[in-house]
Amino acid sequence: MSITGGNIDGTVIGGTTTAAGSFTTLNASGQITSTVATGTAPLVIASTDLVTNLNADLLDGLSSAAFLQASNNLSDLASISTARTNLGLGTLATQDASSVSITGGNIDGTVIGGTTTAAGSFTTLNASGQITSTVATGTAPLVIASTDLVTNLNADLLDGLSSAAFLQASNNPSDLASISTARTNLGLGTLATQDASSVSITGGNIDGTVIGGTTTAAGSFTTLNASGQITLHGCNRHSAVGHRQH
Repeated sequence: MSITGGNIDGTVIGGTTTAAGSFTTLNASGQITSTVATGTAPLVIASTDLVTNLNADLLDGLSSAAFLQASNNLSDLASISTARTNLGLGTLATQDASSVSITGGNIDGTVIGGTTTAAGSFTTLNASGQITSTVATGTAPLVIASTDLVTNLNADLLDGLSSAAFLQASNNPSDLASISTARTNLGLGTLATQDASSVSITGGNIDGTVIGGTTTAAGSFTTLNASGQITLHGCNRHSAVGHRQH
């Protein structure tokens, strides 16, 4: 039979014996059932357009349980730690920015504390530029435990004093604030400024000291007392007797 037009309405098609059928459109008010065995696709689709409301049990042979649900925000991963590893994430990935703990490696070409400063501890600290401290006067900018010499450290002050407050060795020491006061502070007398070749003694006592022992010279006395002999050279007997004390 060949039906080339009209309508077939209220009639079961293929109720006893199934056969192939070709349609421009196929509408059904009930279920469309395929009894083809597993191994053959029940539908052959040429178009890749979205089929609205089509709710499939599997996607590429997988149920929805095999996929991540967007609403779960990755909490449904089979292994979160394995996922991080597969993404190439390191241990820093699980740290908060407010409590980072870096235990090794290198921090290179990065400003530390550029916005908010914080304390830092180092074994050694090297800088190719200036090291600047903005701590206010009243707090020491450096806290040093070692008393070893710091080579090339050129300080502006020593114990709060500039170099102008100290004597320079090369000035020998002409840069004293008061040379006379310095002599007084050293306990020096007026003899300290006299030359050995022109000493002037104007008072006091010379006791237990030989005078003229090497080179003789004239001497003037008000009285002359001796506990031993007085030997005179270059004078006659009468002058010597005339000047002897009784």
